[in-house]
Amino acid sequence: MNEYSFSPEKMIWALALVPLLILAFRVVRRIVRGGAGSGPESGLQGSPTLARGHRSGTHTGGVAGTTELSGTTQGCAWSATIEATPDNPDEARHGRVWRQSTRWRTAYATMPAGKFLMIMTLPEGAKAPPVSAEADTGLMATLARKAAAAAFGHYVSGYFGAEHGAMVDLASATPLAAGPGFAAFANDAAFARRLLDPATVDLLARQRALELARPRASNSGFGLLLAPAGVIIGTQYALSTADDLAPLVAFGAEMAERLKALRSA
Repeated sequence: MNEYSFSPEKMIWALALVPLLILAFRVVRRIVRGGAGSGPESGLQGSPTLARGHRSGTHTGGVAGTTELSGTTQGCAWSATIEATPDNPDEARHGRVWRQSTRWRTAYATMPAGKFLMIMTLPEGAKAPPVSAEADTGLMATLARKAAAAAFGHYVSGYFGAEHGAMVDLASATPLAAGPGFAAFANDAAFARRLLDPATVDLLARQRALELARPRASNSGFGLLLAPAGVIIGTQYALSTADDLAPLVAFGAEMAERLKALRSA
């Protein structure tokens, strides 16, 4: 067969990337249209109140902007940036779509230079790419990889920041198992598999359960990146109260502690 031959195996491999493409499309749409599609929630203690918006993305009034927080949890120093801004700041009270995000980060534990592990929550019902997928030079698989790489880049920028895009790329990544509801990719598969032990998979599942319990308008999942810069968690909604942010902080601190322990072993 020539290089453009096709087979059921190639179709399965290509279709395995569809959930990633769907997820990235939803991420980009939320970034363009304003986060998860709902207005910002009630404010952090000691900060201006952010009024709750409608599911349609309109805003009922109040103050919005960027909130910077920091703290130390179980010895892990962290910072967080919460954004809730209207698509057009001059029309904040006129039903504009809101852009929302929460980005939590710590340098308490880091990956080796050039290494990363990225874990994303999948839409309900979506399946992760098979961990045994092999590279294929066929036309359909090549097109699927190119499309998935673009989607991968949008996801990284939307959840963790564009500054990580050069290193966190699909071409160098190996799909890994991280439990139901997750897709994981790493460019050091052996190290990542050691980290993704049953205890870590259970920790991810518990955090996923908290996400699924959130109001539907703000249930867009979270992304977790372990990189040389540290541990970064991103969402496309504003965790704009101390109570809302607390579970994410605890989750991030525990993941950082697990990474630190593994690197010290």
